[in-house]
Amino acid sequence: KKGGNLEPKQAMDKERSSVTIDSKLFTYLLDGSKQQTETKEKMYTLIRRDPFLYTSNLNGVSFEDKRKKSLIQMKRFVQILNTLKFTDDERTAFLSALSSFDSGLTMRLCVHYVLFLESIKTQGTSLQWQHWQPLIQQMRVIGCFAMTEL
Repeated sequence: KKGGNLEPKQAMDKERSSVTIDSKLFTYLLDGSKQQTETKEKMYTLIRRDPFLYTSNLNGVSFEDKRKKSLIQMKRFVQILNTLKFTDDERTAFLSALSSFDSGLTMRLCVHYVLFLESIKTQGTSLQWQHWQPLIQQMRVIGCFAMTEL
């Protein structure tokens, strides 16, 4: 004690011990609502139970096998979107949850849907968009994006 006051660590420990926080309510606050938390938890469960999306450690797996796994995961992603018919909030929660499990897959999906698809939409003609959009959405054509600057 300095001058009758608690040291900073002791003061912090005392303050923390006197506060009771319902972690579930706090999670609702952070997620935006109880419904959003429940949606997010539903998506985490969906991914954990899916043998294609839920990946374990890929250390020691060949580059070619990783590439094959990635294509299978992307196909599974499209299957889930087509089968479950998510609302916009559910789709957002699904992508958010997926990024927690596999940021690499999420990045590949973003390249495909954001960079590639949006480039066709904004830079192509309406005729090109009508032709390519369904193929891109269903991943019958898989997009990539390259930067040529050094």
